[in-house]
Amino acid sequence: MKTKQHDNYILVSQKNQDFDDFVKNFNTEYELLKACNIVLDLDKKQNLTIKDLTRFKKIATQHSKSKKSFVIVYDDLNFNDLPETLVTVPTIQEAKDLIEMEEIERDLGF
Repeated sequence: MKTKQHDNYILVSQKNQDFDDFVKNFNTEYELLKACNIVLDLDKKQNLTIKDLTRFKKIATQHSKSKKSFVIVYDDLNFNDLPETLVTVPTIQEAKDLIEMEEIERDLGF
């Protein structure tokens, strides 16, 4: 697992790591990351399923309640089939844009 701090979010990348190991590492490191907006960049070569992504559902819900954005970047699924609590976009740029919009909404009290 690799992390990189950006202006308004932390990018967490899976690159070249087994998905199960990545999930374990992320769950362990989450306490250090939870104060920031998080973008998870998942490895597109892994053929992940909706069930795989729902492993982040609890953390995504918790993160949302703490008024922070939690966005998954993965482009090989039908996003309409995912639970509403899992915000998933196909590119990092879209994740950045979404975080900016959510921060504006929070600043406006929505």
